[in-house]
Amino acid sequence: LFGEVIGAQLNTHPQYLWVCREGVVHIWDQTAEGFLTRHAREPEQMPHGLVELLRGTLREHWRAIRADSERLARAVGLDELRVDWLLCDPKWGP
Repeated sequence: LFGEVIGAQLNTHPQYLWVCREGVVHIWDQTAEGFLTRHAREPEQMPHGLVELLRGTLREHWRAIRADSERLARAVGLDELRVDWLLCDPKWGP
């Protein structure tokens, strides 16, 4: 597991979804028992169309994002590294 991507989230809505290692988006059940207890406040609604945009971006770029993130962690000899990607940013992101 060291130096390998385990998943991803949206920094703006971490309580809403999880991207698994394969790049598949999992939407958390906002009505699940204990959900609000864990997150301490009502989660913000996702902007309309954001999940579809994310899925499309991941279909096109996830392999490269994952590979680059893993390469970076291994190159500097770290077992764990947080890498932030600016998705859909015309200058900084895929």
